Amino acid sequence: MTGLITLLAFFGTGSALLGALNDLNTIVMAAVTVPVALALYPVASRTSGSLATIALGADLVGVLLAAGLSALLLAHIMTFNTTLLPITIGNGLIGVWLLMTAALVLAASAVPAPLGWLGIAGGAGLVVASVGFPLLGREHPVIAVGGLVALIGLVGFYGWAGAMLLQSRLGAG
Repeated sequence: MTGLITLLAFFGTGSALLGALNDLNTIVMAAVTVPVALALYPVASRTSGSLATIALGADLVGVLLAAGLSALLLAHIMTFNTTLLPITIGNGLIGVWLLMTAALVLAASAVPAPLGWLGIAGGAGLVVASVGFPLLGREHPVIAVGGLVALIGLVGFYGWAGAMLLQSRLGAG
């Protein structure tokens, strides 16, 4: 949620402070996918080891691009224009990971169907927003819809799956 707010505020105002907050948020949000991806990998592998590996690889590369380049941007080592497309691609790869992993854990009957569909929707929304951004521009309605679907799906999936992981109920059985 903070990412959406800082992103909209940054593009709405062009404020350097809001831009820096958005970059910091991108780093944190990308990095927190890694433990989730690693925790879900064995469960997703039950359906297809090769697809689970591809999904995990997409997340790790996506995190390196999104978080790594956001850190370089935040440190003023690279410029906004230089990092925009690779960060967008990184976010899209994180979306690919979530979409694939959610589908795999759903197919393994390891999660309740609504949880799997939240992840699929969140991942698809992130992919649509990431692909649409450079093709359609940041003000296109497709970006807004994709971003909203991503926000709802990501928050819902992470919250629910996180609660299940903490209760050791994810993939039991």
